[in-house]
Amino acid sequence: MPLQDILRKIEEESSAESHKVLSEAEDRRKKVESAAREQAAARREQTLAEAMAHAEKAKALSKSRADANRRQAILRAKQDLMESVMAEALTKLTQMEASEYRDLIIRSLCTLAEGNETVTFGPEDEARLGPDFIQLAKAALAKAGKQERLTLAYAASSLGGGFILTSGQVSENLTFPTLVGRLRDEMEMEVARVLFSS
Repeated sequence: MPLQDILRKIEEESSAESHKVLSEAEDRRKKVESAAREQAAARREQTLAEAMAHAEKAKALSKSRADANRRQAILRAKQDLMESVMAEALTKLTQMEASEYRDLIIRSLCTLAEGNETVTFGPEDEARLGPDFIQLAKAALAKAGKQERLTLAYAASSLGGGFILTSGQVSENLTFPTLVGRLRDEMEMEVARVLFSS
């Protein structure tokens, strides 16, 4: 189901809930008003004013709660959708064809590396990248006008795709799980900003 359809459905459900809550608040207001009319004549005006103020406060509170519930429902739906999209993206990245994966890694290195770093992959990437990977990477770096002193290393355990780029004492984690996690965090902040900026 497309995002717009999901959001439209949430809006419709939230709108129905808001109308119900507002209707209940209006009913409560009418009951309080009716009870106030039955009071003694001496207290009639004062009681009615108090009842009206209480009803308006209850109505405003109910509307505020309904609005908060609607926003929370939208936020939950967007978070669930983001989580699903991120999981699917990570799956597609990790299941990429070996040649496509190697090309992606080489393009990434040409963009992100200076050519004199150590690049570390997970052990599963050794076969996936192939025995000629380092020569191909160095050639691509040279073509990009960068150094050709890249060193290749393999970690003891899986990195989940992607690599860690190390230069001296500084390492940059460019593994797929880390990159997807960063993107998720950025998107969650943007969603929260949009939903709660009003």
